[in-house]
Amino acid sequence: MGKNKSLAFFILIPLLLIGCTVVPSQNNRDDGTLIIGEVYTLESGKTINGNLVVIGSSFTMEEDTQVLGDISLIGSTTQIGGQVIGDVFAFAGSSTLESSGVIDGDLNQVF
Repeated sequence: MGKNKSLAFFILIPLLLIGCTVVPSQNNRDDGTLIIGEVYTLESGKTINGNLVVIGSSFTMEEDTQVLGDISLIGSTTQIGGQVIGDVFAFAGSSTLESSGVIDGDLNQVF
């Protein structure tokens, strides 16, 4: 890995993790969800309250699902077929937005 790529890597990881920081709030949201190294499907009709961090995993949101917070992906693949009420940050992975998928924030993908 070149010097510039190494520097970018060590700068981007902390920035992504800062975006993942969860602060409990007064609106009864959960503290967040962490998925590491597994295949996870958010089934139709289900909701994740709070931020979601996915590391080295495969994450699928079926149609009629919601994540009420930001999604941060590191080295993961994701298919978004539901609604994200927040931003999606993807580093070193791939993201697919299905025709039924909606992101009510920004999608930031770094390869």
